[in-house]
Amino acid sequence: MAKQKEIVVPSSPADLKKIYEAVHELSNSMTRQDSEKKYQNETIDELSKEYNVPASEIRRMANDYHKDTYKKHVDEFEDYQELYEATMQAGRRNPGLDED
Repeated sequence: MAKQKEIVVPSSPADLKKIYEAVHELSNSMTRQDSEKKYQNETIDELSKEYNVPASEIRRMANDYHKDTYKKHVDEFEDYQELYEATMQAGRRNPGLDED
């Protein structure tokens, strides 16, 4: 069994207070993050129901918009599409390829 790292507790009350304050702010940040995630999920669900668009596609649009990755994903899909179509056409022209 792996040995756990030894934890050194700071002896300075000022250092301990700084750590406490940082942990407290991290917790506040996590609370805000949880609230934002809930808002995102509720909004996506509402849009999906109202417009009959799959929630996964709305989330994907939001992510592409936020990260500015739409063009990259389209280019990747076009590359995949080209590979897929070429492979399937070659397979149809040579039906005996499946046989051992």
